[in-house]
Amino acid sequence: MRRVWQRIAADADSLFAEQLLRHVQLSPGGAVQLCRDLRAVIESFARFSSRPATSLRRLHESCQLLELSAAERSRMLRLMATPAEHSVDGSTAQRKALTDLGIHVISAAEGRDFLSRMHND
Repeated sequence: MRRVWQRIAADADSLFAEQLLRHVQLSPGGAVQLCRDLRAVIESFARFSSRPATSLRRLHESCQLLELSAAERSRMLRLMATPAEHSVDGSTAQRKALTDLGIHVISAAEGRDFLSRMHND
């Protein structure tokens, strides 16, 4: 049973990330509603796991981006728009900023694309 639900969770995570989150334009109100909906999807797997967000990581991380304030979103977009400069350890400022938010699976390019489609009006 565990393998079955993990496969369903992985497929749902990919489907939402690849189809919905890459093509949607969001207002602040739409972002709040989408985050509520995504959290409901994540919580629907709570019967099968005590930590469903670990199997639905991209959905969880997308919610973290959706919950950024307009100022935080603007700051992240400015950072993401700068050329990637590698530090001594090979990481980039963009990756570090995402990691500081707890975002490990979504790439800097995906984060930039997603944040750029969120409107501040």
